[in-house]
Amino acid sequence: MRKLLVPALLGALVLALAGPAVADKPLIEHIRFDNETERIPAGELCEFDVVATMTGRLRVATFVNQDGSLRRDVENPSFVTTYTNPLTGNSVTSPDRGLDKITFNEDGTGIHFRHKGQFYAIGLWVLTIDGATGELLSAEYHGNFDGGVEDIGPYLCSQLV
Repeated sequence: MRKLLVPALLGALVLALAGPAVADKPLIEHIRFDNETERIPAGELCEFDVVATMTGRLRVATFVNQDGSLRRDVENPSFVTTYTNPLTGNSVTSPDRGLDKITFNEDGTGIHFRHKGQFYAIGLWVLTIDGATGELLSAEYHGNFDGGVEDIGPYLCSQLV
């Protein structure tokens, strides 16, 4: 019996001293937008210039692996963006709220784009992007989506004419 007790106690002591594996805490950033304005040149989104104005906040938690490489970002957007055609004055306002997980092969949930009950992109949005080129490789949509990521730009431009 004593032959089993000593190894068992030593094993318990090793486990107790080792404790649970603890990951480093994420780097947390809080970004505020107070009428932050960006001009999107003609040809990048629409055939005409677009002015995008954002108000709200974004919380970003960045997680890294033990070797210091990026593991994932978890973003909590809570802002509103107004897109305006400076030539016509027409505008579209859309919220962005929810949870966005940016990892290799993971998802994002929340409101991605919504306009006056006409166009929705709300729910789980899984985008696979080539990290080297930024090219969209595939997209899956689960929820209330009137169109995918490739449809938001053309819809937006059609509303700003």
